[in-house]
Amino acid sequence: GGAMKLSIVLEWIDFYDSGKLEGKVDHTPKKLVDAETGEVSHHAVHAITGDQWIANVLDGSRDVVVFQYTSNCRPCRRVESLLNTVALQLSHVRSLKFVKVNLDTDSPPKGFRSDKVPSVQFFPANRKSLPEVYHSGKN
Repeated sequence: GGAMKLSIVLEWIDFYDSGKLEGKVDHTPKKLVDAETGEVSHHAVHAITGDQWIANVLDGSRDVVVFQYTSNCRPCRRVESLLNTVALQLSHVRSLKFVKVNLDTDSPPKGFRSDKVPSVQFFPANRKSLPEVYHSGKN
């Protein structure tokens, strides 16, 4: 599949977040089946550890949206909820993956850890060295 343009995703997020899509978006959670366990999940943003970063985020065959957060960050909860909704809506796009890393318990490889949370980064399939930072918190 063709690489998804970040601007389209962000425009969608903006429209969704502002409520302009209310009534047009199907809020019924899709049942996602985990490929490894076979279990049904309603979460499309998958938790990864620091050790899993390279295999997941730097996968050259996929565009990857990375959410970095901490447990006690209140704005992070809102961003995570929004991202999960976006990820569910875009779950049919096989070349796009959403992952999250809890900075309290894990750390991405050197150079990739965000110093502010919540942080949302977009790693295009063909350009992993320079991610686009969509949202960066203040703390």
